[in-house]
Amino acid sequence: MTSIYQSIATDTFGGHQKLGHADRSAYQVQEHKSPFWEKVPLDKDEFARFEYQNRAIALSAGLLRDQADFIKSALASNADKIPTVAEFCFVSGSWAMEVAMEFPDVSVVGIDTMSSNIRRKPAPENCRFEQHDPNLPLSKYHQAFDVCHINNMGKGIKDHEDLLYRIPEILRPNGVLLLTAGYSTFETEDKQPVQDDVNEGEPGWSASLAIWRESRKLQRKPGKPLEQQDQWDDILQKNPYFSSAGTRDIYIPIGPWENGLSDQAEEAARVNQTNALQFIRTNAHILLKDGFDEATINRWIPIAREEIIQMKPRFYVRYRLGWAVRNNVEWTPKED
Repeated sequence: MTSIYQSIATDTFGGHQKLGHADRSAYQVQEHKSPFWEKVPLDKDEFARFEYQNRAIALSAGLLRDQADFIKSALASNADKIPTVAEFCFVSGSWAMEVAMEFPDVSVVGIDTMSSNIRRKPAPENCRFEQHDPNLPLSKYHQAFDVCHINNMGKGIKDHEDLLYRIPEILRPNGVLLLTAGYSTFETEDKQPVQDDVNEGEPGWSASLAIWRESRKLQRKPGKPLEQQDQWDDILQKNPYFSSAGTRDIYIPIGPWENGLSDQAEEAARVNQTNALQFIRTNAHILLKDGFDEATINRWIPIAREEIIQMKPRFYVRYRLGWAVRNNVEWTPKED
């Protein structure tokens, strides 16, 4: 039986279907072997969805996540070395390529856990991609980077605190760490988490919230909170290898329903709307592979699509951005 979610991938809003610079025909798609990611449809449409998400964030927070001064200082700090930027990109890699085009004299490395992201065409001459799992030791990149961006950090990272302790090893003095992670819940017009425990048929029930809720149950890591980015401030402030650090949240509407949006903010909202529509397909695929009732999914999907297209209810997606600046303290591994 063909599920309805398979037809969603072609839906777009506002002509955003050609975002990004990767030739997606070059992807060698493989399934990631982690328990959650093995259920994600790692195909061309899911790769495109990550590019929609990255584009929406860039339109809202800037390519350099409002840390341009720190980053430009870091890139100029080591005159005897080629300035180098890394992105742990988790599927897309479009941020790495955009940075490479913005800074043609900088060497950019996109690092991913999956070999499906190594081959890209075209990419700027100063940008390359390679495979490495950041959950593993990072000694091969010892003091290799002036800037490191961990994108979509909620995906594929087992322990945020552990990784954020190890990341300073790969940064040069004065290097900048950037973090980006989305939250797995929608936010209301008042920017509060929605109440998604309403049962189907009851007032206030939403099909899109129901799909998100059921998928979110599968994302939990044993012994860890679902939204580990809530701990970033505390983790970064306690880290002895950073001289300054901070976080902030951005809220991007799912569709241009908010009054008074600038042209750029409206574009971000429309791109985010496309991202949300595509994400229905992603979550449906995950649930079906986990054995969720197919008839229920096929009933919910057209309702969820209509909610997102009509922007009723009105929702935001919340993203957390983090940053930290490397100091001169020599990094040492934790004792076992």
